[in-house]
Amino acid sequence: MAEKENLELVQSVAKGLSLGAVLKPDLYAGKGPLTRAILDGALKNSMTGQQRVQSAFNNFLWFALNVKDGEDGLTGYVSGSMFENSKKMKSLYSKVLVRIKDLDVDEM
Repeated sequence: MAEKENLELVQSVAKGLSLGAVLKPDLYAGKGPLTRAILDGALKNSMTGQQRVQSAFNNFLWFALNVKDGEDGLTGYVSGSMFENSKKMKSLYSKVLVRIKDLDVDEM
């Protein structure tokens, strides 16, 4: 696969995860290992790589952590995460996610 196709694939994964978070808002609120792995992977992708990929995963985290409704999603994530990931997520949350205005998954 070409690099452009890889980027499009990763962006599509983020959009699919976002759609899941929109259809079932508490989908990523659990503390199970799969949920944690998805959120940790999204955090990594939102801080590295291409800007379009970062943006797609920022949007996913906005939906998954339910930023629109306050800090409960962040608190839930931080309570079960490793220190380093908690620190990164808090930073991303305060610098990027809270600045995102209302999103529509169809416009991503």
